[in-house]
Amino acid sequence: MRWPPVGLTGALREMHKIREFRLSYCLETMERIRAPNLRLLTLATQAEVYKGSFDFLSHPPLVFSRTLTKYDCFRNL
Repeated sequence: MRWPPVGLTGALREMHKIREFRLSYCLETMERIRAPNLRLLTLATQAEVYKGSFDFLSHPPLVFSRTLTKYDCFRNL
């Protein structure tokens, strides 16, 4: 998946003009693949920060993760 998805930064910028907010990305993933996926999301977000994509924010986006259990995955079926 391309990160950030096409149009996301523009939409966030427009929303921020209406009301200021802080941005957080929460990665929900299984424990066995959490570390590499969190690293990829963090690096991609940092790259966008360095490019100036989030210059409209007062603070850079926060990236964190939540570990899913097997129960979480099957609960929504």
